[in-house]
Amino acid sequence: MRNIPFKFTGVLIILVVFFCGKKDATYTIEMKDGVKYVHNQAPLWGDTTKVELEYVQKIGDLEAEDENYLLFEPSDIIKDTQGNLYILDAGNYRIQKYDTDGKFLATFGRRGQGPAEFEYPYSIKLDNENNLLVGDFASNSIMVLDQDGREIDRIRLSSNAGFFYFRKQVKLLPRIFMTQQLCQSLA
Repeated sequence: MRNIPFKFTGVLIILVVFFCGKKDATYTIEMKDGVKYVHNQAPLWGDTTKVELEYVQKIGDLEAEDENYLLFEPSDIIKDTQGNLYILDAGNYRIQKYDTDGKFLATFGRRGQGPAEFEYPYSIKLDNENNLLVGDFASNSIMVLDQDGREIDRIRLSSNAGFFYFRKQVKLLPRIFMTQQLCQSLA
């Protein structure tokens, strides 16, 4: 009876070595001057890639002569129900609106602290009425703009709200009237 714990421990060690041992590794590890180098011989997904990129559309260019196509730090993009694209051009403190063909339609916002002005915009989303929701880190607020870029509401967040990003479609009924407590839960 005294040998049972030793036998059990021995079997357990054998199982761990067997199941945790190196199996058909597609890489080798090399140590040079105290640095570990991992060399991959084959990708994990086999010989064919599972991700393919498809060129869809280009808006903006480094050599563009029209300033409406010069984007500086574009940080977010959304599409409305008509197919128009809204690009948050954070470095220029504005939102650029383009049609489905990439033709410039409008600019919303500018740098500042007044209505429809941004201090540090970083995320945009459309609500269920196609109003733009703009997260502004510096002012700790969510600005609500209509489809013409006019500010119709501003929701102040607590000073410790920090960064938040709009994820899925925002559904707020009937209009955007959120309490500060709800906005804090978004952060």
